[in-house]
Amino acid sequence: PALRVATSGGPAGVRLATSPDAAADADCVLVTVKSAGTAEAARQLAPRLAPGAVVVSFQNGLRNTHALRSALAEHPVLAGMVPYNVVRTAPGAFHQGSGGTLMVEAAERAEPLIAALATAGLRVEARHDMREVQCAKLLMNLNNAINALSGLPLRDQLGQRAYRECLALSQSEALAAYEAEGIQPARLGPIPA
Repeated sequence: PALRVATSGGPAGVRLATSPDAAADADCVLVTVKSAGTAEAARQLAPRLAPGAVVVSFQNGLRNTHALRSALAEHPVLAGMVPYNVVRTAPGAFHQGSGGTLMVEAAERAEPLIAALATAGLRVEARHDMREVQCAKLLMNLNNAINALSGLPLRDQLGQRAYRECLALSQSEALAAYEAEGIQPARLGPIPA
């Protein structure tokens, strides 16, 4: 989505669009595609982005922000994190599946977006530790494949010890990899990683 955020006086104005052409006059562009679509999104955005437009990667994974920075080198690219699932229920209608606080890389260029999101009633927080935040989110998302393979609703899947053990093994492996790289995942909830 491309956002037009009014930055010169008055309340922040937000206009949502999903066409790459909308990026031509957007102050901020949110990249929300799956990781496999990142390169294509960058390719489509590169010739359309307005000078100085900020790009925020609200994508899961650890490499998307870097890929966007490489492809869109003339634009500030910031990391973001969405802690909940969003489901499109109808054209122009979306459902937030659970609670949580959006996180955006702390930067002066992010302030208009953060203000617009807050004005829209979304909880949002600027963070200086987005790499650690993304690593923590990946730990939670390791259950996605296990859940899909189980064929069960999430609650039923997590209610079975064998599936929880699979998740624990996956998370233990990820934590060992993080430790080898000197990464301490951020604490995103009441229980530390």
